[in-house]
Amino acid sequence: MNRMLSRTVVAGLFLAGVAGSVVGGGPETVKVRGRIGVEGGVSQSTTIRIQWYRLKRDNFQVPSLDGTADSATLTFDPGDSTPRSFETTLDVNSEYEMVVVPITADGEPRKDGRYYFARPNMTGDYPSDTQILHPGGVNQLDIPLKWADAKVLHSNIMQVVPRKSHRDFLLTLAISDPTNLNLM
Repeated sequence: MNRMLSRTVVAGLFLAGVAGSVVGGGPETVKVRGRIGVEGGVSQSTTIRIQWYRLKRDNFQVPSLDGTADSATLTFDPGDSTPRSFETTLDVNSEYEMVVVPITADGEPRKDGRYYFARPNMTGDYPSDTQILHPGGVNQLDIPLKWADAKVLHSNIMQVVPRKSHRDFLLTLAISDPTNLNLM
């Protein structure tokens, strides 16, 4: 009886050790440098505010805020096609909405629309596009933006999940219906 119990305990400890190395063996965050470019450029000096905030979903998959938003402000000038950059740290196994809104001189969001991801293969249902993220360094993410009129708003959704190898992660970028969570 003791022999059977000790085999069970050893097997349980072994499985717990394997599960611990797979689930808890990696970092909890990934650093990302976003390079933002506006498709087609801008016709006048334009300042945009980028906010990304963590989402949580209830049992009906309705999103709500899960913490405070991070933000960056970037300015684009006519004729200058150089992408602008921001850096952030994203939590692993998390979903984010990224809102990109042009702002007025007094810092208020313009009401006529906002920008969304514009990669050619980002159409259809979630997920639309993925990129591999490597822990331990800053991952560069090129994000071309496309203007959307206020009548056809889209939301940018980002999700960071571990890959099967558990050595790196996948960042999924998607275009979705807006959650109407406006933090500006």
